Amino acid sequence: MHVWKAAAQREQLSGPALKALKSKKINFKMLALLIQLVFPTGATPTPSPTACSHANKQIALYLDYEFADGESLSEMPATDISVGHYWNSTSAMRKVGQNGVYAAQPIGIAGGPGGYFGSQSDGDPNSGGLLFSIWDSVRPHPKGVQQHCSDPAKAPNETWCVRQHAFPLVSSCHRNCNDCGLHPGWHNTTGTQCSVHMELSEGDHIIFRLWQSSPNSTLQNPLGMGLNYHGAEWTLTATNKSNPTQIWTVGKMLLEDSYGGLTRFSAFHEHIGCTPCNEFYESEIRVGPYKIQPGNRAVKSIGFTRKNVSCELYEVSNAVVDGHPAAQISTGPGTGPGLLMQ
Repeated sequence: MHVWKAAAQREQLSGPALKALKSKKINFKMLALLIQLVFPTGATPTPSPTACSHANKQIALYLDYEFADGESLSEMPATDISVGHYWNSTSAMRKVGQNGVYAAQPIGIAGGPGGYFGSQSDGDPNSGGLLFSIWDSVRPHPKGVQQHCSDPAKAPNETWCVRQHAFPLVSSCHRNCNDCGLHPGWHNTTGTQCSVHMELSEGDHIIFRLWQSSPNSTLQNPLGMGLNYHGAEWTLTATNKSNPTQIWTVGKMLLEDSYGGLTRFSAFHEHIGCTPCNEFYESEIRVGPYKIQPGNRAVKSIGFTRKNVSCELYEVSNAVVDGHPAAQISTGPGTGPGLLMQ
């Protein structure tokens, strides 16, 4: 989709602004201005009186990351990776005052657990922020089970013995039954969850960095039952590029008996709660991933496959932001296949 065509037809862009969009080489300040011109937030719709259902709700959108030959994470697992989340339209969501959007990065570690991290903007400004969640994983080899179950008195229960655990190492993290509220009756969702409250608004550009901060560490007797735990430590930090003094350690964990790098890194954009298709317009831009180590790599391109669903008010367009491949994700009024111009 070339948004500059839509804007030019409405005589809203000219000169340097139009030239910048045509080239797809733009900085964040220019991008924020252009998006507001193309999709003005002042025309906020009235919340839909229609009850939300599976048939009319906004769906989760998934991006596909493509790497150069020999540079994929499966071929060269990553121990350090950065990605940007640029929130450029949230005001219509705030006027509705409920629901929200989670911009997420699912991850998986070789021979170990998985989870996701990301940023969440809510209609309620008292909610939202930065999240980092890792699920415990089932041990791949019986030897590991026997090692931790040889003395039952040193483990809380047998279920504990058959899993590799994510242990919280900073105050923003805690052991948690991840997603239990979404899946009542599940019993295998233990893990660690980290969070930093933040009111994410238009113009906030969050740079996440996830890295293996220690390749081999020991956690001394965290349960008070005589067991020590070994594994790599992983740290997630976030910097608000629009206000570089804002830097957070979102979370830090020890992943038990796990020493590998990232072999899976993906992306999704999901509405929180059931949100009617035309409830509000919102938009965010995913930049990268980039600065991937080893090799100082970056994603080559970002793909998206449109689904044939009843709610068609969404779109994903590609751009280059600060020299990195990026994807703008937009949903709600003013979006959809009728606006796509090749």
